[in-house]
Formats: sequence, C-alpha cells, structure tokens
Amino acid sequence: MTPWKYILETLGLQQISDQILISPSLLLIRIAQAAIVLLATYIVARYVVGYIPRIIPIVGQTRFVYSFVTIIRYLVYATGSLVALAIIAPEPGVFSALILVLGIGVIIAFSDMLRNWGSEVYVRSFTSLKIGDHVEIMGREGTVIHMDSRGVIIETPMREKIYVPNTYLASSPIINKTSPYGTQYRVKIEIPIAQDSIDVIDTIKKELEVVRPELVEDPLVLRKGSRDEYSVYEVIITLLNVRKINYVLELIRDAIEKKWKGSRVYI
Repeated sequence: MTPWKYILETLGLQQISDQILISPSLLLIRIAQAAIVLLATYIVARYVVGYIPRIIPIVGQTRFVYSFVTIIRYLVYATGSLVALAIIAPEPGVFSALILVLGIGVIIAFSDMLRNWGSEVYVRSFTSLKIGDHVEIMGREGTVIHMDSRGVIIETPMREKIYVPNTYLASSPIINKTSPYGTQYRVKIEIPIAQDSIDVIDTIKKELEVVRPELVEDPLVLRKGSRDEYSVYEVIITLLNVRKINYVLELIRDAIEKKWKGSRVYI
C-alpha cells in the first residue's frame, strides 16, 4: 500500500479518489448539480430572506429583526451547503468527513459572533438592563444611553461615553442603581489629613443639608481610609432627578471646599 493511499484511507477520503478515477463524468455532473444548489441557496438567502421584514413588520424592533434575518440566512446557507455536500459525496464515510471539516470551519469562523450572541441573550434575559438605567460597570458609574447586539454605551456624570461589549457584561458584575425611588450615587470626598478630625462625618452631614431637598433620603457618610495624604470619605446619596447630578455635585463641592481648604470632591 502506497503512503498516499494509506493517508486517504485514514482520512476516509479513499472513496473520493476511487470515484474520480472510476467515473469522472459522473463526478462532474454532481459538481454541476451542487453548484446549482449553492446558487439557489445564495439567491434565497440574499434576496428572499431580505423580504421578511416587509412581510412581518415589527415596529421599534429593528435590532431584533436584523438579528432574526441574519440567523435565518445562516440557516439557509448551512442547509444549502449540506445538500450540496450530499450531492457530491453521497457515500456515508465521505459525507461524514466533509461534514466534520465544514463544522470545524464554521465554528472557527463564527466563534466570536456565536459568543457575542450568547452574551446578548444572557444580558437581556438575566440582567434586565434597559436604556435610562443608572449602573456601575468596570468600577465606573453612568447611565445606559444605547444598547445593541454588540454591547451597551454608558454616559458618566462627566459626559464621558464608555462602550462595554456584551461578552464583558456576561462575565462581570453589574450594579443597577436604578429604583422607583431615585438613583443612587457614590460621591468621594478627600480631605487633607492635617484637617481631619473625629467629628468630620457629622460635619459632612451638616454641610450636605444644602442638597437635602434634591435627595430621597438623608445621605450616608462612610470613612474609606486614607490615600496620598488625604482622608477619603464616601457619601451615598439617592437623587430624585438624575439630570441634576452635576448641579448637586457642584453644591457639594462648594460646601466642602469652603469648609476644608484643598479638599477634593468627585464621583
């Protein structure tokens, strides 16, 4: 047995070699039939499936319709490819080998897309995120302003826009701070250690009375430790109107900086 013949038998492709040597005309006919099937598959996937949104319009669900049409197209392409393979290689051994090669190729080619689809399903099913929610992701707080099949965009109180992919959302903790009673923020206050004292927490609460009309409840003040010659405090506030966060932050900053020179206030 020649090495080439041994390799073909090992891969299960000896039947293809025999088929080419015995009946090349029959193989050419099968290839032509498979080409017709693939052409018909392309026409159906490219044009016929494209009419689905016109036949079944779904108002306000453009992203869903796009994903649905894309999935249908891939199913049509997969079905057409299987039929073409069955025409070229009707023998079970050859067909199984070709299916294995095709399946591995599809998985490798669309692994990122399949992972992103799975992440999107998880995010929409279990996190209940929606546009307008105030969340904390990757240690950054912001409001969800956009969602699509690839990820979400959050806008921080400083007007920074952060894009977070669905694959990250599916594997990382998300803190949704939106509630029917207001939106929660964590404000950091850094006071020079030289000006720190045991009654700072009570003093901060007193200075925060200027923003109490904008809050759902009294703010919670916690000491978080020290850093770079500053004592770090965290103020948890629940805001009635999320659009006033910059206004409230400026009031807090002015009150704290007047009381403790050189202090810093930020979210």
